[in-house]
Amino acid sequence: MKNTTLKKTSIAETILVVDDSQFRLESMKTTLNLPGWNVITADSGENVLTWLLTLPNISLIILHAQMQDKNRFELAKLIRQNYAIHVPILFISAVHSLDEYITRDFSVDISDYLIEPINKTILIQCIELYINFYHQRHQIKTINKQAIPKSFRCKHVTHRKKYSQNPATQGRGEGCKLSGELKDVSTFPVEIRLRPMCIGDQYFISILFRDLSSHKAYEDIISYQAMHDTLTGLPSRAVLYDRIHQGLIQAQKSSQQFAVIFIGIDRFKVICNSLGQGAGDQLIIAAANRIKSALGKTDTFVHYESDEFVLLASLTHINNISLLFDKLLKENKKTLIINEQELHISISIGVCIVNDDSCQPDELLKHANTTMNDVKSKGGGDFQFFSSELNQRIERRLALEMGMVFSLRNKEFVLYYQPKIDLKKNKIAGLEALVRWQHPEKGMIFPNEFISVAEETRFILPLGEWILRTASEQAIEWHRSGILNGRIAVNISGVQIASKEFMSTLKYQVEHKIIHPHLLELELTETSMLENPNKVGKFLGELKMMGFTLALDDFGTGYSGLSWLSELPCDTIKIDQSFVSKALLTEKHRIIINHSINMARQLGVNVVAEGVETRQEQDLLTSMGCELVQGYFYSKPLQAQKFEQVSNIINQRGNSFKSY
Repeated sequence: MKNTTLKKTSIAETILVVDDSQFRLESMKTTLNLPGWNVITADSGENVLTWLLTLPNISLIILHAQMQDKNRFELAKLIRQNYAIHVPILFISAVHSLDEYITRDFSVDISDYLIEPINKTILIQCIELYINFYHQRHQIKTINKQAIPKSFRCKHVTHRKKYSQNPATQGRGEGCKLSGELKDVSTFPVEIRLRPMCIGDQYFISILFRDLSSHKAYEDIISYQAMHDTLTGLPSRAVLYDRIHQGLIQAQKSSQQFAVIFIGIDRFKVICNSLGQGAGDQLIIAAANRIKSALGKTDTFVHYESDEFVLLASLTHINNISLLFDKLLKENKKTLIINEQELHISISIGVCIVNDDSCQPDELLKHANTTMNDVKSKGGGDFQFFSSELNQRIERRLALEMGMVFSLRNKEFVLYYQPKIDLKKNKIAGLEALVRWQHPEKGMIFPNEFISVAEETRFILPLGEWILRTASEQAIEWHRSGILNGRIAVNISGVQIASKEFMSTLKYQVEHKIIHPHLLELELTETSMLENPNKVGKFLGELKMMGFTLALDDFGTGYSGLSWLSELPCDTIKIDQSFVSKALLTEKHRIIINHSINMARQLGVNVVAEGVETRQEQDLLTSMGCELVQGYFYSKPLQAQKFEQVSNIINQRGNSFKSY
C-alpha cells in the first residue's frame, strides 16, 4: 500500500446552515462569508433533505436548536442515520438547555453544542476544526479501503429484516442494522446498514459496511478502566463491592468467615508534600507491588483511594492472619528509592472479620478503615482488629464532634497555663497556654482526645481564634499587674497554617489591637509545617512581620529533623519530652539533647526543654547549658486564678521548686 499523508482538501467547503429564522440565516451567512467556504441555507427540514440529496459533499451542518417544523433532535437523527453519517453537526442554542436535553442531543452523535451569543472568532475556529476532522476521517477511510479484502463472508449476523416489495414502504428510507464480521485473513467487527432507495422506477437496497474495530477497542479500554485502577492496574472499587457481596453469600452458605482488611501507607501526605505528587504515585505503585507479592492468586486486592488499599482474605488466611500481616509489615519496611531519595516507610492495617452475613459492604469497609486509622493515630506500622471497645471509642469521638457545635457558645473551654522557668535567673520566663474542655456531661476532656477531632472538622479554626484572643487578653492583664514579664505561647495547627481564613482573621485582629503579637509566642510542630511545605515559609514570614515570636515544638521528632533550623525563622526550639525522659537512661538521647542545645546557641536560637519531672533531669540539662525548662517538676498547668496565687511562690523558690 502506498504511503498516504493526511492533508486538508483545496476544494471549497460547503457549509449547510439550517434555521427557520431568515434574519439568523442571513446573519450567519454574512459571518461565514470567507474565502474557500460555500455557505448554503435551509429554513425547513424538507429543504435540508433536498440539499443533502442534491449536494452529497457537504462538509459541515449548523443546526439551530429552536426550529419549529421539526425539533432539533429528530432532524439531527434523520440526517445522521440516513444522509450524512459522518458529516459534523453543530447545534446552536439561544438558551442553556437542561442537561437531560443536551445529553439526548449528543446521543445522536452531534459534534458540538454552542450557546449564543457566540464569539465570531471562536465559531470560525470551531468550524475549521471540525471540517479538518471530517477530511482526515474521510482520508483515513480511503486508506483503510486498500486493506479491505475484495472477497469476504459475513458471520454472526445478529439481526435480519426482510424488506417488503411494496415500493411505498421502500421509499420511506427506513433501514435496519446488522452486526457481523468480515472475514478473510483476519476477523474484525463491522456494522452493516441497509437502506431501500428508489431512482425512477427502479428500486435498490444500499448496503453500508462500517468498520467497528476502533470503536470496539475503545469499548474494551472503557470496560477495562471501569474495572481497574489506572495507576496500579489493580481491580477497582466496583469490583470490591461485588466481591464483598459474593463473600457474604458464600459465608451464609458455608458458614465460612472472611476478612475485610484496610491497608494504608503511613505518613503518605508528609512524603508527598516533601517530594512531590509524582513521588507519591511511585510510592503507591511500589507499595501495591509489595503487598500483592505477599498474597495468594485468588485474593481480591484493590486500590481503594489515594494511599489506601483493601484486601479480602479467605478463611485460609484468617487462620494464619498474623503471619500474613507480619509478612506485609516486614516487606514494606524495606528501604525504597524514589527520585534518588531513600525512604523508610511503614503501613497500617485495620481488620474487620465478617461474622454476621447481615453486614453491609459499606459497614464492613467503614469498620476496617476506622481500625486502620486508629493504628495510624498510634504511630502506625502495626495491625489491629476491629472490636466493640474500638467501636465505643468511635462513638465517643462522634459524640465529641457533635458536642463541639455549641461548646464555644456555651463557654465550655478554658485555658490552663504552664510556666517556663529560666534556670539562670530562677524566674518565670513565660507561659504556655493549654486548652481544656469542661464538658457539661463528660467532665474535663484533655487536648489529646479532642484536638484531632477539631482539626478534622476544622473546628480548630474558631477554637484557635478563641485561644489566641483569650491568651492575648490574659497577657495584657498580667503585664499590667506585674505578674508576668514574658510571653504566653499558643499552639498553632497544620489546619490553621493551610487556612487563608486564619491568616486574614489574625491580620484584622492585630491591626485592630484585638490580639497583641508582642505578648504572644506561636508554637508550630515540624509535622504541621511539613504538611504544608509550600505555604509555611510565607506563613511564618507574615507572622514575624506582625511581631510574633515563633517556636518549633516537638523538635527532633519530625520527618526532616535538624535541617529545619537553617530554613525557618524560629526564635525558639522546644526539645521534646521523649528525649528528656530518656536522657538519664541512654547516652544516645543525651548526645541528641547536647547537640541540639549547642547548635541552637550558635544559631542564636533559644532552647526550652519540655517534660522535666525530676531534679536529676534538671541538673543534667543545666550542665548542658539549657537555660529554659518546663514540666511538672516546677508546676503543672494551672488555671489563671490559681497561677496568680502561686506565681510569686514559684518565682521565689529558686531551685527548690515543687509541683502545684
